[in-house]
Amino acid sequence: LIGSDGFAGLLRLMADSKVVICPRAHRTGGRQRVMAAFAAGALAVVSTDEVLESEFEDGEHAIYYRDFHELALTLEQLLDQPEGRREIASRGRTRALERFSPLRLASAILSQAKRRS
Repeated sequence: LIGSDGFAGLLRLMADSKVVICPRAHRTGGRQRVMAAFAAGALAVVSTDEVLESEFEDGEHAIYYRDFHELALTLEQLLDQPEGRREIASRGRTRALERFSPLRLASAILSQAKRRS
């Protein structure tokens, strides 16, 4: 999927997509994929995840689903609402950049490293 363009190509693919589906966000790097979708300005459609839901509200910044039946219904609705998709994606990107900017993350990592040393 990523191809020879690497991660930059994946971000371009996400930015060009109507939605980015992120199943099982709590496993195998899924939360990073959600953050990448936000960074690309894509609408993240995410399996339920308590950590993400504490930072990104359902229907406001991202869309969450509990099972594949709900995912199918959600996608059907979203595909008929291009303006709504763009608005949620924009709010998700804004929230992600506010709360998880590279500078803020680097500061948090340095703070943790100082506490442990």
